[in-house]
Order: sequence, then structure tokens, then C-alpha cells
Amino acid sequence: MFVRHPPLPIQDNQRNELTPLIANGKTPQATVLRARIVLMAAEGKSSGTIGTELQISRPTVQKWKSRFACLGIPGILEEAKRTGRPPKLSPDEIKD
Repeated sequence: MFVRHPPLPIQDNQRNELTPLIANGKTPQATVLRARIVLMAAEGKSSGTIGTELQISRPTVQKWKSRFACLGIPGILEEAKRTGRPPKLSPDEIKD
């Protein structure tokens, strides 16, 4: 059964901060995409509709909506830290 979710809650100051990011030609495209996702979700569009319009997957839309809901604008401006192989050199060895 289809369940309509309410629009993503967004404050006016957050909207005013995200809108210029989309228009600025120097903003990284990944950030522009995330800002578009948040603004479209705030308009009440579903994750499926947003995904179709932006040509991305629904899980990607849900990921960025969730990150915005938890962390606000800082959550969509940067990628989350990822685990990886531990460095072979310590910071002290790199200085030398």
C-alpha cells in the first residue's frame, strides 16, 4: 500500500542557504544534487518522484534526506568518513 510521507521539514534560513548553492556555478555538482534532493523533498515530492526527475536511485534520495534530517546542511555538504585500509606510515613518519 502506498503511504504518502509529509514534506521534509526545512527552515527558511536553510532554504535560503541551499538555493544559492544550486545557482552558483562553482558549487560541486554532488553538492548541487544533494541540495536539489532536499529542496524537492521539502516541497513534498516523494523519493521515487525525486529519483526519477534527477535520474538517481530512490535509496540515494532516501540517504540524503535522512542525512539532512539528522545533521542539517553540514550533513549534505560533505561525504561521510569512510573506513579504509590503515595508513602504512604514521603522521610522524610523513613529516620527515
